Amino acid sequence: MTTFKDLAFLASGFLVPAGALATLHPLLSLLASAAEHFS
Repeated sequence: MTTFKDLAFLASGFLVPAGALATLHPLLSLLASAAEHFS
């Protein structure tokens, strides 16, 4: 049986990388478009 603490741990383990990707993705696409522009 999973407890609430287990669920919270799993949720945080999933949300942290998701949040990091969500913040990094616009930066990466900006860098990619800048690289295309200057190449």
